Formats: sequence, structure tokens, C-alpha cells
Amino acid sequence: MPPDNAGSNPSGPAGQPAAILAVLIQIESLWQLARRFGPEAAKAKLAALTQVTDHDLDVPEVLTGYHDILLFVVAFPDSREVHRAAGNELRRTARIAREFAAEERERLIGTGIAQSEVRANFSRDLTRWLIDRFGNDVAIDWKDDSAGNGLDQAMRLLLAPVERDGLLAGQTTRQVIWQAGGRYDELRWILDRVERLANDPGLLDQLWDDIALPLKWSLRSPKSSTTRTRLPSRRVAYFPRGIHRPRSLNDYQLPAPVGRLPSREAEPILDVCKATLAARGRETDTVTGSNPLETYLFELDRGLDVVVIGMLPKLRLPIESYFGFLAARNRVPVAYGGGWVFFDRCEIGINVFEPFRGGESLDTLARVVGVYRRLFRPRFVTVPPSQIGDDNEEAIASGAYWAYDRLGFRPTDAATVALANRERTRRQRSASYRTAPSVLRRLALSSLVLRLDGATPAQPLEVQSVSEMATRWIGERHAGNVEKASRAAVNRVNKALGVSDLHRWPPNQRRAYEDLSLLIAPIPDLARWPEPDKKELALVMRAKGGPLERTFALRLQRHRRLYNSWLALASG
Repeated sequence: MPPDNAGSNPSGPAGQPAAILAVLIQIESLWQLARRFGPEAAKAKLAALTQVTDHDLDVPEVLTGYHDILLFVVAFPDSREVHRAAGNELRRTARIAREFAAEERERLIGTGIAQSEVRANFSRDLTRWLIDRFGNDVAIDWKDDSAGNGLDQAMRLLLAPVERDGLLAGQTTRQVIWQAGGRYDELRWILDRVERLANDPGLLDQLWDDIALPLKWSLRSPKSSTTRTRLPSRRVAYFPRGIHRPRSLNDYQLPAPVGRLPSREAEPILDVCKATLAARGRETDTVTGSNPLETYLFELDRGLDVVVIGMLPKLRLPIESYFGFLAARNRVPVAYGGGWVFFDRCEIGINVFEPFRGGESLDTLARVVGVYRRLFRPRFVTVPPSQIGDDNEEAIASGAYWAYDRLGFRPTDAATVALANRERTRRQRSASYRTAPSVLRRLALSSLVLRLDGATPAQPLEVQSVSEMATRWIGERHAGNVEKASRAAVNRVNKALGVSDLHRWPPNQRRAYEDLSLLIAPIPDLARWPEPDKKELALVMRAKGGPLERTFALRLQRHRRLYNSWLALASG
């Protein structure tokens, strides 16, 4: 996007309005050129970069706009010379930001630029990772010695009973922590005290979320910030002919199979993924709870890398499998999202970082779909309504629906199919036709599905139906007593499947088996299944807590007797 106030004469340091206007003109020119390619565009970009190099860029808003343009150019360079010049300028933005006074640096908060600050609430696990990696660069964002009502109210829980009367009387929360923590770092003290309260990670995470501790992270480290975070070195890809806009998924072959990364190679890549999101004040469960033993790196053409991330066994979803991803162009992270795998279905969600919209976003989406097809072999790829405009005005404004339509995604609802067909015909008849926002909102009421290899009909079994089936069984058979139902389910499944050594299984595998038993026990003819099907079902359940969740996803997909049994229960 163009820098704020581009093309106008903003206020700036006294006596320098002409200099600021000159640099704004050059940055505006570079923004217009960034998404144009070819020999003439490359020359013009180099000229604009050379002109900006001669200016100080001492207005934070100007620096922010310029920084985002440079990120795009580094990710999608025309030539070696353009790539080198933009990279040099990107490094200069960090040096300029370091010299800003405190008031100017305040105006960089939330930009992700090197030397700026991020202010956000992060999960307990990500907070621990941040202070382990970045130490004193991460701190509590105090306001008058308070970090909000959540922490103020939780202090009684964090103190020993004998401390409460003496420390809570007439003191601020921060003063109490100074005394109770001694020389202990105050953020680590809070985190450690919270983690002593319970053995249940779910309760701890809920308490941490309720505290909503405001943090500030100074992006001083070379391994932080959007300016610096990069995936591992690779050969630079250039874009002399411009952006590729695919016509359909038929433009692509599936990527070659890849093996899992060794954990020693995966861990620094996962650190990049965490820093990339956290520098923007974001996080996802898959990235925060990433499993170094289950990380896949696809190195594709046109400078694209896609990292697919499995979750630690203790953090996985109980039924479907959630695998996150980070996509980068020429090592620069450009998008993130995830795929939710369940039998033959993979639901895809993607978020392209703002500086890279208008680049090869559709190409990136198509490649990500190919990566998930290679790893998980789905017959259907679905997109939830939120991706195309349901409660997402950004998707409405960009016409996101038609990007998915172009790749072959179609609505699952008959009325929406008819509406989409009418709109598609109008678009084909007139290149200037634009679908009205009100129509795009109607199109966004239905999920989209991409049927692969002629698969039909769309997947009728969903996670919600399976979950509701377990709830009915608990209520009808055990009067809503979950603990009693769980014990009964495990006993019934053990007997039917012939499992007698559950107590010797690793804890994560045992817990996954016990959780899934509430979904298996309602199957009425379980004990009469053929022995191979019962043996395979035990392996499926155990794999949910095993080292690799992909093993579970593929085994589950192959177990058609289980699929048909769940479908019958969910339908009846």
C-alpha cells in the first residue's frame, strides 16, 4: 500500500517540507512501479531507489510505507540489481529507526519494523518462548504500576497464603511483585507462579488468557521483526515477466514428495515462523505449539517456500488434524494459514500479509493446495465462508470469492451455486463488470468445495456431527456424567478391540485413545467388526497421540468402515 499522505505535503521537521515532499514523490513512484515488471520497470525502480537513498526518511509514517514497499520488491524482484538495491534500503530502514527519538519510535508501534515495538497479549507458551529467546527485550507493558484488572485480580492466587495480608494492603500490583519476586524478573515471576497453580495445561491457559497480561516486545534482535525474519538461504528467483496469475489448478503439477526435516533443521525454521507472526502481534496454535519432529519444507519454483507444521501431541485437536503453514517468497514470509484434515476433506485457510497483496497471492494459494494434496491426499478441499467474506469486509473489498472460483472452488449450497453461475456469466460477457458487494456477501454465506479427481458428492461427514454424536451418547447413556462415560467408553472399546496393554502405552498415545473412545463406543456393532478392521482402528486411535499426526490423518482416511459407521450414527 502507498505510504500515508503519499502525494501531499505532510508536516515534518521544521524547515524541511521540500525535502519530505521530494522523498514522498519518489516513494509514491516506487509504489506505483512495484507491481510492474519488465526491463523499463526495472530501470525505473532502480532510479527511484537511488533517489530515495539520498534522503533521510526521518518521518516514521514515511519510513513505514517505504519499508512495506521494499519488502514487496525484495520478495518479487525484477533483477539482481533491483533485489540488491531494495535489500540495502531495507537494512537502512532499521538503522534509521534506531536513531529515532522516543516520541518518533512510539509512532512505529505495531509496524513490525526492526527497532520498533510490538504491544500485544500472547499465549502462555508463546510468552515463554519470547522471554527465552529475547530476554529483556520482552517486558510487561505497565500503566501506572498496573497491568490491567486481570492481573490485579489474580494476585491472590499467585502469592503464598501467608503473603497475602502483608503484601496486598495499600500497594500497587507492581510493588507487590517487586517484593514477592526479589531479584526475579517480574514477567518470569508471573509466568512461573501461574504455572505452579495446576497440572492441567488447559486450566493454566485459561487463567493466563483471563489475566490478559499486556506485553511489549522491542524488536532489537536480528532474529526478530518483519525487516529481518527470513527462511533459510536459497537461490534468488527473479520476476522479469511479472506476476503469474493461474487460470486453474490444472496449471500446476503436484510438488515432489518431501521428507520431514530433522529437528535440528526444523527448530530454527519454526523460530522464524513464530517471530514472523509475533512481530505482527499474531500467533496460531500450530505455530506456537509446533512439533520439531513434524515439519516439512517444500522448496518450489518462483522463489516459493512452504513450511508445513504439525503440532505437539499434547496440543493436537481431539478429532481432526490441524497442520499450519508459512509461505515465503525469496525467503521473505508473505502468507500463513492452515489446513484441517479429516478423512477425505482438507479445509484450507490463508492470510496474505498486507504488503504482499497484489503479488502472486493466487499462485501461492494454488501451490499451498498442492502441498496439502501431496501430504494428505484429500479428495475434497474446502474453504470456510470467513475466507471469502462472511464477517470479513477485507475479503469483500478484494473480491476474494472470484480468486477461489478461478481455481475451481464452487459453493456447496444449491441456491448459492445458481447465484454464482449467473454472476460468472455476467463477468464473462463484460470485462468491466464488477460483482456488487451485496452479492459477494450472499456468495460468502456458503462454504466452497474443490472436488479432486472427479470426486462426488461433497464430503457429508463433518467433525461437528461426530462431536454431537458423542455428546448424545454421554447424555443418554450416562446422564451427562463425562467421567463415568469416559471410563465406560474405554472399557467397552478395550473389550471390543482386544486392547489389554493400554496402561503400558506412552502417555500421549493413551490419552488420545481414551479421548477417541467416546467417539468409538457409540458404534453399536463394534464388537462384530472383522478382526483386521478392529486391529487397524486401535492403530488409528493410538496414532492420534503418536510422534507424527500425519500418520493418524492417513490411517483415518483409509478406515472406511469407521467412516461409514460414524456417518450412519451422525445421520440417524
